[in-house]
Amino acid sequence: MKKLKSIFASKTASAATATMAVGGHEQLLRAPAGSLQSNAHPQIQSPLFALPAEIRSLIFTYALTDYEDTTLNSYDTNTYWYRPGYAARRRTATELLRVCKRVFQETWFLPFALAEHSFYLTLPHRAPATHITVDRMRGYLETLRDFALSQDGMEMPQILHVRVFAQLWALEDPARLQELLSLAGFEPRVVTITLRYTDFWYWEEEIPLHIDARWVNTVKFPRSVAAIKMDFEMIDRRKTEIDFITDVAVQKWTFRREDGVVFVASPQDVMTSRWTGSSTWGNRRWIRDESRPNEIDYYVKTVTWKPAPELGTSAQLLESPNLDVPNTIVREPAPNVGIFSSVSPEDVAAANLPRDASPEQIAYAILPASLYAMSGYVGNLSADKEKKLKELWILLFTPILSFLATTYGIELPSDKTSATAIFKILNEVKEPTAEAVIAAFKKAAAGDQSTATNGTAEREQAASTEATTNGAVDNSSEDPKTPATNGETVSSDQKLGDISNKKVPKEKLSGLMAQLRETDLKEAQLTSIEKILSSMTPKEMGWTLLNMIKQDNPDAVLLRFLRARKWDVGKAFSMMISNYIWRVESQVDEEILPGGELKSLKQTQDSSDKTEEKKGTDFLAQLRMGKAYLHGVDRDGRPVIRVNVRIHKPGAQTEEALERYILHVIEMTRLMLKHPVETGTILFDMTGFGLSNMEFPPVKFIIQCFESNYPECLGRLLIHNAPWVFSGVWKLIRPLMDPVVASKVQFTKSIDDLSQFIAPENILKDLGGTDDWTYKYIEPDPKENDLHNDTDTKNAIMAERMSTALDFILQTSAWIGDTNVTTEPADEATIREIKDRRSDSIARLRKCYWKIDPYIRARCQMDREGAIFPEAD
Repeated sequence: MKKLKSIFASKTASAATATMAVGGHEQLLRAPAGSLQSNAHPQIQSPLFALPAEIRSLIFTYALTDYEDTTLNSYDTNTYWYRPGYAARRRTATELLRVCKRVFQETWFLPFALAEHSFYLTLPHRAPATHITVDRMRGYLETLRDFALSQDGMEMPQILHVRVFAQLWALEDPARLQELLSLAGFEPRVVTITLRYTDFWYWEEEIPLHIDARWVNTVKFPRSVAAIKMDFEMIDRRKTEIDFITDVAVQKWTFRREDGVVFVASPQDVMTSRWTGSSTWGNRRWIRDESRPNEIDYYVKTVTWKPAPELGTSAQLLESPNLDVPNTIVREPAPNVGIFSSVSPEDVAAANLPRDASPEQIAYAILPASLYAMSGYVGNLSADKEKKLKELWILLFTPILSFLATTYGIELPSDKTSATAIFKILNEVKEPTAEAVIAAFKKAAAGDQSTATNGTAEREQAASTEATTNGAVDNSSEDPKTPATNGETVSSDQKLGDISNKKVPKEKLSGLMAQLRETDLKEAQLTSIEKILSSMTPKEMGWTLLNMIKQDNPDAVLLRFLRARKWDVGKAFSMMISNYIWRVESQVDEEILPGGELKSLKQTQDSSDKTEEKKGTDFLAQLRMGKAYLHGVDRDGRPVIRVNVRIHKPGAQTEEALERYILHVIEMTRLMLKHPVETGTILFDMTGFGLSNMEFPPVKFIIQCFESNYPECLGRLLIHNAPWVFSGVWKLIRPLMDPVVASKVQFTKSIDDLSQFIAPENILKDLGGTDDWTYKYIEPDPKENDLHNDTDTKNAIMAERMSTALDFILQTSAWIGDTNVTTEPADEATIREIKDRRSDSIARLRKCYWKIDPYIRARCQMDREGAIFPEAD
C-alpha cells in the first residue's frame, strides 16, 4: 500500500509541478470522496472499491489530468501564444471515461437479457408477491426502449429465457399467454412453460390427467424464439401419467411462430428429473401423498420443441390433440390412504403432535371429535354401514330403472324386476349410453341371454320404439328408421330423444307408485309425487336428481339421509324422495339458483310490475345490509355463516323473500363444501338483539331446512352473546328442534368461548378476533350470467353430465353386484379395481358439475369475492 501511494503521489506531484512551472497557482482538483459513495451502489465485490476513497481519488485524478495535445494541434513557436507548457491546446485525458461508457453501453442490458424472467398465469395467491405482471413488463420494456434511444449506439438485446408458470385454467384461455408473447420489444430466445403438480385440473383427486390443447393450436410465438420447452410435473407415484402425456405431446404437438415457422419435438428432446419438496402449501399439509413426513417426491419431464425448417412456413399440420390419460393406465396407490388428504399445520400443533408426525399419527390423533373420526362418512364406513349404503342405492335404482324401462316401452317379465335381476342386466352394459342400457333391457324382456351390450350394434334396435302423441310407446315398428309425418326419416337417436323429452303419462307411473306405497311415505306425499312426476319428462327427472347432488359425492348425499334416519334404509329412501319433490316444488334448481341476485336486480328496475319489483327489492335488501354472509371457517374446516340478528326487522320483507334468501345462502354454502368437510357452521351474532328483532316463521323455516331439506348439513350452531331476554325466546324455539339439531347448538358469550370453535384469526374484529375483513356487498354485473344464453354449449355439457351419471350408475351396479349384495363376492383384486373405477366416475361427475355450473347457476356474492373456486386451484 505504501508503494502504491508513493507511485501515485509521485505522478500527481509531477503533474502539479508542471502546472506550477508555467505560472499556474491552482492545485489539482480531486474527486470528492463522499460523492463516490452517496449516490452509487457500494460495489464491495470490486477490488477497486475496496481501496480507501482517498486512494481512488488519486487514481481518478491521475487518469483525468490535462495535458498538451501535440498530436494534432501544435502551436507554431513563432506565435504570441506559444510558451513552455502551452505548445498545443490542452485537453483532459478521457480514455478512462470513454472506456467506462463503452462498458456501460455494452453491459447495461446484459442483466436484463441474461436473467430468467418468470411470469405467473395463475390465481394471485399462487404467485410471489413481487412477481412481474404482463402490465409491469410492458412498462419496463417501454422504459428500457426509451433509455436505449437516448444513448448513442445502444440497442435492445434479446431476452435469453422466459419461464411461464401456468395453471391449466389460465393456459386454456389462449389470449392470456398471447398477450405476454405479443408485447412490443419482448423477444425471448427460449420460452419454457411449466405445469406444476398443483396446476393440473383436479390435481388433488385421483382422476386421470387431462390437458386441453386449444392454446397449442392458437398461440403464436415471437420470431425471436429458437426453442419452446414444457415442464410436466407430477407427484412421483403418478409418473406413468406424465410419461403418457409427454409421449403423445412429442409425437403430436406442434407450435408455430408468428412468421409461420413450425416447431416439433423428438424423443431425444425429452429430459427427466426428480426433486423433493415440502408437502405444505396454501397452509395445508398434504399428508396423503407424503413420501416422508413433510416431504413429497416429484417427477418432471421436460420436452423441447425446435424449429423444423423442412416443413416450411405454410405447411398444413394436423391440429394438436388434447392430452387425455386413459382410465386403464397403471399408477401407484397413494402412500397414505386415509380419510382426508390434507390438514393445517396449526391443527397438527394443536393436537400436541410433533412437526414430523407421520400421516398415520395425524389421522388418528387430530380432532378426534370431528367428522374425521366419526363413522358413517365417505372414506370411513364400517362394513355394516357400507352394506346399508348399498341397500339404499338398490332401493333407489330398482324402481327407477324399472319405471324408465316401462317408459321406453319395455315390459320386463316378473322374474326380471327384482334387484338382483336388474343389476345383472346393467352388468351386461359395456358403454355408458342410454341406447346401450335400453338395448340391455330389451334383450332381457325378450329373453335374449347374449351379453356385452355396447350401445353401437344395438343402438338402432334400442331406439326403434316410437313415441305416440301422449307419450306412450308404440312397439309396432321393428324398422330402426321410420318415416316421419313430413316424409323425412326419423333417426333412432331422435326417437330416443323424443321419448326423453315427453311427459310421462300417469299409467306409466303405476309400477313405480306401487313400489313407493310399500315405503312409509304418506298418501298425501304419494299423491304429490305422482302429480309432479307426471308433469316431468324423463330427462327432467334425471336432471333434477343431478342438480340435487351438484358437486357432492353421490355417496355423501345418500349417507346424509341414512344418518338422519339412523340407518333405517326404508326411512332414508322415503326422506330422499320427499326431498326430491320439495326441491321441485320450491323451484330451487329451476328459479332460485338460475335467477339469483342478478334477476332480483332486474326485478327492482322493473317499475311496471310492483309485485316483481317488491320481490327483487326485498331479496337484495338483505344482501346489501349483510343480514347473513359467508366468511372464514371454524376449527373443523367448516364454512361459517354469520347471521347479524339485530339487523332483521320483522315485516320488512315478505315471507317468500325471506325463505328465498335463506335457501340462497344455504345453497352458496353447499358450493363451499369439499370432502372431507360435509357440513357448515352457523354463527348467530345476538349482539344488540331485542324482542323487536324476533320473528318466528323464518326461524321455523331454518329449522325445517336443516332437519328435512338439508339433512346432516349443519355441523354446529353457535348462539353468541345472547342477552337475557333471549332466554325466554329460546324456551319457545327449543321444543321445535329435532334432538339431533338441538345437540349441535352451543352458546358462547366471550371471545374465549367463541375461540373454542373458531380460531381467532377467523373471527372478525368486532367480535374480538383478529380478522379485519369487512362485509361489503358487490353488485351483480349485468353480463355475469351471459353463459346461460349459450344453449349449444350448455346442452353439450348437460349431455356429457348425463352420460357421466349413467357411467356412475353402471359402476355402482358393478360395485353392488361384485361385493356380495346381489351376487357372490368377487376376488379382492377385482373388488379393488371396481372401487377404483367407481371412484374415478365420481370424480368425473364432480368435475362435470363445475363445467356446467356457470351455464345453469347465477353468479353470487361469493363468486364475486373469489371465494368459490371450481376445484381447479
